[in-house]
Amino acid sequence: MKLSIIIVHYGPTTALERCLNALTTPGGPKREIIVVDNGGDTPLEAKPNSGYTIVPNLGNPGFAHGCNTGVSRASGELLLFLNPDAVASVSDLDTLVNEKTAHPEYTILSCRQTNSQGRQSKTFDSFPSPATLFGLTRALVRLFSPGKNPNPHSNWDGILDCDWVTGSVLLISAADLEKVGGWSNDYWLYGEDWDLCRRVRNRGMRVGCTSAVTLVHDHGVSTRSDENIEAICRAETTISGHAWAARHLPSVSSTLFHWLQITRSIVGLLP
Repeated sequence: MKLSIIIVHYGPTTALERCLNALTTPGGPKREIIVVDNGGDTPLEAKPNSGYTIVPNLGNPGFAHGCNTGVSRASGELLLFLNPDAVASVSDLDTLVNEKTAHPEYTILSCRQTNSQGRQSKTFDSFPSPATLFGLTRALVRLFSPGKNPNPHSNWDGILDCDWVTGSVLLISAADLEKVGGWSNDYWLYGEDWDLCRRVRNRGMRVGCTSAVTLVHDHGVSTRSDENIEAICRAETTISGHAWAARHLPSVSSTLFHWLQITRSIVGLLP
């Protein structure tokens, strides 16, 4: 089964080079590697016999758009969306593909992630709602309904069912992605993984996160590359929340979510 790895890149190239060096090591599953260049200070150029293809994108149309651009060039039966600041060995790829093949009941599969210091990252969570918008209320929801709202910082064995998994490491078949309409271009950055998983779950399909693979992922190489980009990304987090609420929450919950998020933003600006 052929695997297409799609990496949407923006910003510094150091992390991307580390990611590609791991992916192009001999062995592992049959694969193609597609790097979508969403711009930055240094245009990407593929070296001869590099083992990957670079697809330039005009400007920076966003992560979801970049993913869809990569999909349009992909030929694999399975699609792995991987952030450029994550490192996956060929052994990791083998295990992840084998997990997906052995558990076809999971339409989307991700895995455990840690940073370079070994601290576990949040790779899944509950869908955003008025009840999960704030840390305290999220903790209460997990306390009273742990089965439906597992703690993303907990340890688990096997595959854990969850609402959504991060788009930094997301494995899905090309056929299933086409069924749900691909990634939504309504999101420039953040929220597109909530949306994709919500549409998958709306069809009765399952989303899971496996403990069989642990990838090293140092978040923020692109989003924190300078102060302007970091400020834009913070704003896009809020915008994505509003887009999510408008698309996926019932009318009363959607209105409440909008107002709570606006209130939180104003309070955050007061200092």
